[in-house]
Amino acid sequence: MKVIVVGSGFGGVKTALELSNKKDIEVTLISQISNFEYHAALYRSGTGKSPLEVVLPLRTIFKRSKNVTIVQDRVVAIDAAKQYLVSETGNTYKYDEVVFAMGNVVNYFGMTDMESSTMTLDTISNTIALRSELVGLYKSSKKEVSVAIIGAGPAGVELAGELQQFSALVANKYKVNEKKVNVTIIEGANRVLPTLDPKASAKAKNRLKKLGVNLKLGTQVNSCLPGKVCISS
Repeated sequence: MKVIVVGSGFGGVKTALELSNKKDIEVTLISQISNFEYHAALYRSGTGKSPLEVVLPLRTIFKRSKNVTIVQDRVVAIDAAKQYLVSETGNTYKYDEVVFAMGNVVNYFGMTDMESSTMTLDTISNTIALRSELVGLYKSSKKEVSVAIIGAGPAGVELAGELQQFSALVANKYKVNEKKVNVTIIEGANRVLPTLDPKASAKAKNRLKKLGVNLKLGTQVNSCLPGKVCISS
């Protein structure tokens, strides 16, 4: 049986591992990138930690998998009747079963100005870009740096908790004055970490307040412009 898995995130990698070295199964893992990115820890790369903490080569993960072939390509079409995929390079991939695990994209909720006016924490390349931006701000002549984080999910909360400490690291490394960092989290729900247990939310909220993070809960973002976030209130 030929099984094609499209995507190398948690779902795709887990599926391929479950089928690894299974008798009479041939697995092809198609991914646009050559690494698995551990998104839960991307914030660490954004605040000074090594990108190697969150990036693991796919060939390392599957080095003992005799029946898994890794292909770096991008699927653009499917012929379900004839059971094959077509890639942007013109390659075709026949399958008996196909699994789509292509992850997600950043949702700007129809706000066309958002993409050009914000930075995201969704891939290692975007996270490194965020870190470079923060280093530039922390090294600048500004006395204070203000950062608005839209979304109080795990990534937003973790990032907010690290920003002040990162300022100290930059100051020490580049021999500049440590900047005061004003961090504001804007969240549409009425609590931080809204997908977790309320007790966890309460603990996280208390910790953020101790760190001096400003919280705007139950608040919708209407638009983002350079240097400005417009909110529902």
